[in-house]
Amino acid sequence: MPVRTTVVGSIRIISSTLGSIIQAGDSLVVSPRSKVLAVQRQVAEYYGDEGSFDRFRIFRQNIPEPVLDESVSFSATNENPYIEVGAVHIIGISAASVLQFGSNKLVDAESRTKHIRQLLEGERPI
Repeated sequence: MPVRTTVVGSIRIISSTLGSIIQAGDSLVVSPRSKVLAVQRQVAEYYGDEGSFDRFRIFRQNIPEPVLDESVSFSATNENPYIEVGAVHIIGISAASVLQFGSNKLVDAESRTKHIRQLLEGERPI
């Protein structure tokens, strides 16, 4: 990869959570991850043994990768060795997202969420 310089005037981010990446500049590989297990109960109880990702199929399943069955040829000429960004304002990024000023060779992002709501029998959510 050719060497370039990233110049960012200002970045204002209110919130960045759950495996997010903020990067100014080039990289080879970016691999953000996020696993979330959220249990919401009408009656707050914790049993002590319920936080295992392995108990839920969504966290055990393999994520299928796309089949790359064609060759791609790409050529670029960067006449300016600078990546210049003025001002960026972001309210929030979350769940294995990437904010990057620059280039990379590979992005391998994963986010899995299991949200469980346990209500008393006969009760309906409002």
